[in-house]
Amino acid sequence: MVPTVLNASPSEAAQTQRLWSSTLQSISRAKQSLEANDANAQRNLTYVFGSKEEAYRREVLKRISLMDNKARRCRYTVSLFEGSVPGFEGRMSIAAHTAILGAPAISLNKIQLKGGFLAEGVIAHELSHNAAGTDDFAYGRNVHLDMAKRVRNADNYSLLIQHY
Repeated sequence: MVPTVLNASPSEAAQTQRLWSSTLQSISRAKQSLEANDANAQRNLTYVFGSKEEAYRREVLKRISLMDNKARRCRYTVSLFEGSVPGFEGRMSIAAHTAILGAPAISLNKIQLKGGFLAEGVIAHELSHNAAGTDDFAYGRNVHLDMAKRVRNADNYSLLIQHY
């Protein structure tokens, strides 16, 4: 289901919807790969999460399934913004934000629309918060975290989706 896009020109709305659709296709491919436990799943689990053990595959699949199911059954609202987010000024660069396990809504910085597959990673990161209750323990490839945190770390889902 394509999202409703707010605060956007017609071309920005169309680009956001294309990115959304592409992200959902990648999530669906990841889900199918993880369900089949195929070579791609094994390689990507090892690279992104540091382990291809069955228990971790099931945990990752559970969260990918939550993301896929919510994104396909709910009409999301994607609000585009420019600059910083109130309350975060001067502290960090915000690419996007959402409520953990909240309403189907994501805010995306317009600068991300030029990011291609990286923008898909940002959308997947936010979807993992919104649909699967992930947290931000670390950014980037972070195999230094303990496994319990790795499978709950939003940026790992961003990296995983970028491999599909």
